[in-house]
Amino acid sequence: MPPEPHNPRDFPPFAVTVDIAIFTLVHNELGVVLIRRGATPFLGALALPGGFVKPDEDLLEAAVRELQEETALAIDSADLVQVGAYGAPYRDPRQRVVSVAFAALVANLDKPTGGSDAATAAVYPVYEVLARNAQALAKPNREHLLAFDHGQILDDALKVVTQLIEHTPLATHFCSPTFTLSELRQVYEAVWNEKLDAANFRKRILKAEGFLVPTGDKRLPKGARGRLAETYVCGNVKEISPPLRKPGTYFHEPRKR
Repeated sequence: MPPEPHNPRDFPPFAVTVDIAIFTLVHNELGVVLIRRGATPFLGALALPGGFVKPDEDLLEAAVRELQEETALAIDSADLVQVGAYGAPYRDPRQRVVSVAFAALVANLDKPTGGSDAATAAVYPVYEVLARNAQALAKPNREHLLAFDHGQILDDALKVVTQLIEHTPLATHFCSPTFTLSELRQVYEAVWNEKLDAANFRKRILKAEGFLVPTGDKRLPKGARGRLAETYVCGNVKEISPPLRKPGTYFHEPRKR
């Protein structure tokens, strides 16, 4: 007996949205673009920019459009990395909504401006926001600093960005064309929120074949005193090999007996 033809009315409808986490560095601190919601639900709460996908657009098109509408930021879709999909049944009180999240780490970011249903838009220190959101959710009434499940999405997006600078030369985008190792180390410290040992950082990063190319020149690192430091430029590589792992997230090779 042939199967019955597909009938869309046999399945409950649900909406698809996109959420976008745009990270940048502000005064050597990792920040993320958040909006202040100007509409219900979660009126007045902080949230990631995003919104509903239109029937005639794909996910990346929707992400670029929503980001521009709510923050006035124009981001190339090629810079967006998919974080994951979020579909808990009651994550949105309006209806069943599945959201696909994207992230990007962007240097020289323009100042965001609120638009559409975003009352305001600004860059917030991401580690402080996540800590405050966790504290709010720990209270008996589970107050929301971040709307919906955006605390979970932001935490996941941060992990993605952390891995991006482990595997790609993206951290060099926050340096001048020629830079010292200490200047580059400050970028990693800001993204990882961790102070790094200078000697260990130098040893590990110079192991990455083709990643950094010495210029032969020396200068003082920005804001530093003392000895002149060697300067480098980023090599013509798309991936760092071996990757520069965040301390505590990599494992030593077992010793051979």
